[in-house]
Amino acid sequence: MPILCVRERKLAHSTQRIVASTIGAAVDLRCQDLRRAFVDACYWALRLADRIPDTSNVDLVGKYASSPFGFGKARCGLHPELMRYQPWRGPFSMAYR
Repeated sequence: MPILCVRERKLAHSTQRIVASTIGAAVDLRCQDLRRAFVDACYWALRLADRIPDTSNVDLVGKYASSPFGFGKARCGLHPELMRYQPWRGPFSMAYR
């Protein structure tokens, strides 16, 4: 099964570029190569493929603590309202951190 699929769809006056992913769980984003594939796919979708650097900087910004998934892996007491962005705590900070 492919992890990234791309498609060009002809419209009346232009061509639409579509990128779809079959992967992307929180733990998958720890992989630098996968993050680079997503960034490169965005370049392609924006018709900037000729500007893709040989090595894009795909370093994580701030702390990234992915949570496990699967049966019995849920974190008790975590509610959607706790996930709101709080700008006074810095970039990419959420209330639960």
